[in-house]
Amino acid sequence: EECLRNNEDAAKNPKYEDFANSILNNVLEKIGVFSGVSFEDGITGIALAIDHLIKERYIKGNTTSFFESIDDKLFQYAYFRNIDPIKKESFNANNLLWICLYFCQRIQSKELSNENEIIIKRLLIECVNLLENRIRDDYTLLREPTGFSPFSYFLPNFILFLSKLYEIELYTYKIDVLC
Repeated sequence: EECLRNNEDAAKNPKYEDFANSILNNVLEKIGVFSGVSFEDGITGIALAIDHLIKERYIKGNTTSFFESIDDKLFQYAYFRNIDPIKKESFNANNLLWICLYFCQRIQSKELSNENEIIIKRLLIECVNLLENRIRDDYTLLREPTGFSPFSYFLPNFILFLSKLYEIELYTYKIDVLC
């Protein structure tokens, strides 16, 4: 409880708010430099971290344009690298999972236009099917990694993804079949 109270006090302190905003501005200036999409060292992790800072009220302001540019980049990565049969490139299950988790957060935020929400939901459905097929074809995805990192351990992240889909009431009948 004391920790939560300290965080609430910090969120109300203008010094911490200024510090958080300065970090955000620094990240926004350099985001074009980040070419990766991974959670650990790419824009997915940055976007989820910023989303967390906003939810905890460390950052205020209009972040719509920021998230729209992230949405576009991550959608393109997820679709063109994994789903589009013509342009399909290398497949990285963990990157795709974290992108899907990011999009679940975006749907829960209720900040997407109706059109974008529909498109993203269709992408998430495609991703569930793709990941299911990959798991059936390659059981090594379910193995525990040799070096533990909560961000690269596929199975718990996949279960987290399925639970987020259930929360947003998307593709629940498929989740029931998988589980």
